[in-house]
Amino acid sequence: MSAASIVSPELLALIPGTWVGELDPAVVAAQERLQAEYAATQKTRKADREQRRAEKAMWPAVPTSVYLVGNTDHSVFKIGQSTNTEGRVRSLQTSCPYRLIVLREQVLPDSESATQVERALHRHFSDRRLTGEWFSDISLEELQTTIQELATQFPSELVAQ
Repeated sequence: MSAASIVSPELLALIPGTWVGELDPAVVAAQERLQAEYAATQKTRKADREQRRAEKAMWPAVPTSVYLVGNTDHSVFKIGQSTNTEGRVRSLQTSCPYRLIVLREQVLPDSESATQVERALHRHFSDRRLTGEWFSDISLEELQTTIQELATQFPSELVAQ
């Protein structure tokens, strides 16, 4: 049962935000125009994403490292990826009061492989996540074992170093 069937049209007309009768054709046209513009924008965005994906597939693969960086007392660690690990550590060091060192680095053939391995490591150690990509309580032995386990899932990407 609608409000119009319970309340008189005269009373409904007094309530702000209510409408009685025909929609204004200009309002309907404006709404249809906005919906069409939104649909066109979404279509363009999808085409742009597909274009970028196709262009990226033509780029040469760039070796990318998955790294474990930690402070010298090994209490916090960052699991990340970079095409320039040394440069990344220097960048991280500027905002960290502790001396950071690369504890483990695994070079992979491309950024897509590195992303898969990095995400798998983040999932594996998620119970020890401090914030973002920073973790605690990971031993180097445990990390090595985990990387070896991942090697069975990503055999072409992981090469022992």
